[in-house]
Amino acid sequence: MGVPEVLKPPRLSVIVSLPVWPPGQHRAGIERLIRSIFEQPDPISVEVVLAEDGSTDETLDYFKTAFPDAWRAGRLQIPNLERMMDGGRVRNAATQAASGTFIAYADSDVSWGNQRLSRLAPTLDAHDLIFGMVTEPGAIHDFTRALIQQNLVVPGSVVIRRTLLDAIAGYPAGSSGTPLPRALPATPEYELVLRASQHLTVLGRPGRIVALSNSDVRSERPPLSPEIAGLDRRLRTLRDGLALIRVFRSLPRRYWLETLKSILQRGRELAGRHPLRQTNQRQTKRNRSS
Repeated sequence: MGVPEVLKPPRLSVIVSLPVWPPGQHRAGIERLIRSIFEQPDPISVEVVLAEDGSTDETLDYFKTAFPDAWRAGRLQIPNLERMMDGGRVRNAATQAASGTFIAYADSDVSWGNQRLSRLAPTLDAHDLIFGMVTEPGAIHDFTRALIQQNLVVPGSVVIRRTLLDAIAGYPAGSSGTPLPRALPATPEYELVLRASQHLTVLGRPGRIVALSNSDVRSERPPLSPEIAGLDRRLRTLRDGLALIRVFRSLPRRYWLETLKSILQRGRELAGRHPLRQTNQRQTKRNRSS
């Protein structure tokens, strides 16, 4: 079955990030993700825009060949982007090349369930920010406060209206004016949702936010060993803390104290999980028992 021609402009543009290094390593995950988007009912009119950081190998031609119907129909866009060495800037450049009223971001370690577009369709018109939550949303009246307390965002689940994305200066990129190392960036999707949520809250439009308990986004990450899983949790805690630091100055003052408490709590969690700290704690307990 051929891919139907996408309506112009499409309502939803999915920015699929393709890391340039190591060459070809992420190709299978990206192909799986794009296939999961195209091989499902599409009541929205969706396009996929490949965000690649100046790839010089045959990767781009590979995707044109892998999805020839989508490429010919305009549902797969592969803009020619310059080398930037910054995932956020690459995503923003790909977003500029996209045509959708709504923008979604996804990476090679997720795939979309075959009902995701059908579930998104009825939520788009009435909302500006849509994301999946790792817990049941329940009766959340202040998404900004809930997000400050905990990163509740399902990776790869964020959909944001383009006008809102423009208002918050796009996808988080670089250091955003703060002296944070590029090698250890904050959690970008968490920062994106925090910025968007607080912007809508300030405008008095919190009702334009919706969290889905079933976002139909699946993680494709392979299982981690207990040691690696522990390190991964520590890195996520650190990166979430960095995201809070980056958005702190833009938050309304009523959130400042709570944000500082959340940042300090993450610091305590990191200190408590540090292997040397844990060894010292065990040694202290043995000394007391003796």
